[in-house]
This record gives sequence, structure tokens and C-alpha cells, in this order.
Amino acid sequence: MQVKRIGGALGARVDGIDVLNEPDPAVWCAVRAALVEHSLLVFPGQSLDPATMETFGEHFGPVLAPTWVTKANFAPENQKIFVLSSRPDRMRYAGSTWHSDYSFTEKPADLSWIHLHKVPSVGGDTAFTSTRAAWDALSPRMQAYLDGLVAVHDNAHRHKLQYMSDDAPLTRTELAQLPPVKHPLVRTHPQTGKKALYVSEALVERIVGLPPRESDATLRFLHEHCAQPQFGYRHAWTVDDLVIWDNRCTNHTAVQDFGTEEIREGYLASGYFTADLDK
Repeated sequence: MQVKRIGGALGARVDGIDVLNEPDPAVWCAVRAALVEHSLLVFPGQSLDPATMETFGEHFGPVLAPTWVTKANFAPENQKIFVLSSRPDRMRYAGSTWHSDYSFTEKPADLSWIHLHKVPSVGGDTAFTSTRAAWDALSPRMQAYLDGLVAVHDNAHRHKLQYMSDDAPLTRTELAQLPPVKHPLVRTHPQTGKKALYVSEALVERIVGLPPRESDATLRFLHEHCAQPQFGYRHAWTVDDLVIWDNRCTNHTAVQDFGTEEIREGYLASGYFTADLDK
């Protein structure tokens, strides 16, 4: 197995491994360590279906079952595996603002991974940004101000930004099942001990304890700060790429720059990082 950095702030390409047939526990230890180090890993040339998407995730920990999402958006044979598709009857605009997956829940996903088996002829990238690098780049005074603040994450906020009323993947009733939750604005990564911003334009509605103008101004600054190119990596998909990333220290967004006649399609899953790094 070879691991090669592909971005300055995050990202590495992993070659020489077939994720479906790799039996050696030591190799998976190395994969987990590489993910902790680089925050994002790209495995080219992998062939996965819904069942093997789940099997892959189990090398890191339990795979999340998002019971609040409409079942029609998941693979019929596996309700843990989300079907990403730009087809007219699917969720073309899903993920088109910066976010960390499922931060609107009490126990957000540690990890997410995507496998695409159809890609547009041009465009359709996914952009990632390191919120750990963004935190490190802040001045000590700004870090002192932010550390200890709490933000409100609300899935309804994203739907206001991304969807028309007739294009929403969740009904009002389904959204009501997910009341807003609160998370620290700055989180400490359990494996590295390093701090990262935990904020996104898609899902953070406000900062607790600040007047609206101060909250809005602070969030606007943080969204613009995190989106700076020096903190990012933009993945140009090829067929059968598998990409896994760490939601605890990255944000991502789907780039909607391809024609409506083009199809971008694959699988998305999320889960938790509970496996040991050394065994």
C-alpha cells in the first residue's frame, strides 16, 4: 500500500489496496492511521455496491443508519446507504453548501465516504476544506474569543438555502422530527488532540448567547475564512473512486457545475470511528 499526499492542508491518495479483498489487519491499521493524519483518503479503482459500502465502513466503526431520511433516497437493499443521484427525480442539489455530515443530530457522523459509478463528462467535483487548518490560521485573540462558544445546528436551515419547496428531499413533517441541536463551535479531535472549527454555512443557524448581528457577523467571517483555497482540496471524480473523510475536522460541498443532462451517481454512507489505531 502506498499513501501519497494530494493536498497541502488535507488529503492523500492510497494505491495498492483492494478494499473489498484486503484481509490483513495491519493494512487496515495503516489505513486508519492515514485517515487520522490526512483527514481525507482517495482510493481509486474500487468497485463497490451497497453491501460492500457498509463492509468498508465497518473497518472504522459502526455504520450510521439515518432513520429520519426518506427511505426512497436509500438503496432498497440497504437503508444505511444513501443513493446520490443527479437524475431529475432525485436530489440534484444535495450537499451544495459547505457542511459536515449530520451535524444537525445529537451524535453526528465521525466519517463519511462516497463511491461514484457515474460521473459527468466535465465538472461535478466535491470540494473539501480543513477546519483544523482554518483554526490553526486564526490569531490567538480570535481563537480565545471562539473557544467555548456554542452553535445551533438545524437541518431546516440547510433546506431553506438549497431547495425550492417542490424539490426538497424531506417533508415539513420529517424536518420537524429533527429539532435543532447545540455543539461547541470548536472541537478537539479525539485521536489527534488538535482543535478544529465545527461550523458550516449549511447547518449552523446562530451562535448561542450572541445578539443576532454579532452572531451573523461572526458566522459570516468563519464561513469565508474556512472556504479559503489554502485550506482546501477539490476532488475531480473518476469512475469507481472511493473517498472517505473525517467530518470532525473537515467541511465539504458538492460543486454543481455540470449540465442538467449529465448524470452524477453513486453511494454515500456515514459512520463512527471507534476502531483502534494500533490493532
